[in-house]
Amino acid sequence: MTVNGFIFKGDKVLLIYNPKYQMWLGVGGHIDPDTTPDEQLFREVKEEVGLDVEILSIDPEIEISDSALRGVALPFYADVHNVGDHNHYAQYYVCVPRDPSQKVVPDNSEVKKYSWLTESEVENNQEIK
Repeated sequence: MTVNGFIFKGDKVLLIYNPKYQMWLGVGGHIDPDTTPDEQLFREVKEEVGLDVEILSIDPEIEISDSALRGVALPFYADVHNVGDHNHYAQYYVCVPRDPSQKVVPDNSEVKKYSWLTESEVENNQEIK
């Protein structure tokens, strides 16, 4: 199980380059045991790019059980995809920085390249530096 956050600021989205998959992706990773997807996403984003984010989610209006400890953010999309040696069940979230003035501080051991891109730059497969 994995989480992946697409962090938006204004009209741009933050993407990071994953050398293992040779792709530009949102920020995320595998979900640790005894961790909810939203808790893991907050941790991954903070560790990889140094941002504190808020997940934009439409929470259900119903309470399913009296024993529920708390609600968790709902992903906007989920899929199962193969990454070569195993499958990922991936949950995708839309996020915004809690403080829009906060700068990306990448963990250089995990993030070699990152870029804030507009929709047209992503759609046109613009070369990302």
